[in-house]
Amino acid sequence: MSDRRGSLGLNLLLLALSLAFAALLAEGGLRLLAHFQNQGLLSTALSSPVPIPADGRVTLGHMIRLSPNPRIIYEFKPDLDVTFIGAPVTINAAGFRGSFHSEAKPPGTRRIVGVGDSFMFGHGVGDDEVYMQVLEGLLNRFATDSRFETVNTAVPGYNTVMEVETLETRGLAYEPDVVLIHFVGNDLELPNFIRVEQPVLALDRSFLIDLLRGAFTSPTLRGGLRRHGLERSPQVEGARRFASDPEDVPEQYRSMVGWQSYDEAMAKLAALGEQHGFRPVLVTFSVAFSRRHTRILNTARRLGIESLDVGEAYRGYMAEHGLDDYRTSPLALSDENMHPSALGHRIAARVIYRWLCERQFSAELSSCELALWNPADEASAAAAGP
Repeated sequence: MSDRRGSLGLNLLLLALSLAFAALLAEGGLRLLAHFQNQGLLSTALSSPVPIPADGRVTLGHMIRLSPNPRIIYEFKPDLDVTFIGAPVTINAAGFRGSFHSEAKPPGTRRIVGVGDSFMFGHGVGDDEVYMQVLEGLLNRFATDSRFETVNTAVPGYNTVMEVETLETRGLAYEPDVVLIHFVGNDLELPNFIRVEQPVLALDRSFLIDLLRGAFTSPTLRGGLRRHGLERSPQVEGARRFASDPEDVPEQYRSMVGWQSYDEAMAKLAALGEQHGFRPVLVTFSVAFSRRHTRILNTARRLGIESLDVGEAYRGYMAEHGLDDYRTSPLALSDENMHPSALGHRIAARVIYRWLCERQFSAELSSCELALWNPADEASAAAAGP
């Protein structure tokens, strides 16, 4: 009797060991498969981008593709001519909005490279209304012997780490004399989209258990963009913003969010300026000051990066016109969309022009005296509405 019990116990032990070994093999196989899927993400995404709708009316997801650089995450598809937020948008052959310029800087040319997100990109305004494009026109109108070019590398949803990475890997090729970095309040957060990638080395999950769970649950709908390597970033629970605490984001993005990451990116910007001979300038549009705004200005000051507050001109415009709320003023697209209107972009371009004329290019521009707004602006703003 005892021999039978011993034999049964041994058989059960062998069975348990066999099942455990099989589970380990299955787990390893699934992780290896996920690794190969990760490796194929980029080639798949680039070979079959999200198609543009026939009518040309797009969302941001239609306009972007997975970037080869994991610290940029996503970028514009080149050569687009679409309608985005009701405005005509052209993305040039380099994958940037605005006039196309070859990387090699012609003799006698001065260049301003902009890095930023939807504010600098020009969310909701036409190609010729974006402040970087208006700035280029102003500089060349008053230029004496030099030629001025602006390169707008901004992409909606980018944070400061992505912006500085874009400058280093792509913007420096344009040999900038000045780099404008536009700060907005979400620049410490995750961007709009992150990569779809399986954490093959993660020890806090089991790919086998995930597979078994999936066999007994209903499939969920996944957006078309996910099939092309990107997905929406996780948001803060109960808030309409993306996570900015490194502890709340996927591990590969912890060095891209929060104050420490912001400070390191700005320090890198300052170092790049010294190495490559350009002048970095922090641009803000804040109408109301906050502790976050104060801190980013202090960071810039500590690093020797100059700051330019377009918000001061906005406040002046509002005071002159008896306006109390930026969102309902002609400076904003609408009371539900705080991005600058065409008028807001024109004023911003003039503020930046005057600053550049006084601080950087005084010998190359015929006049720094430029009104920040004029009757033509008033008439166009009234016709367009708030």
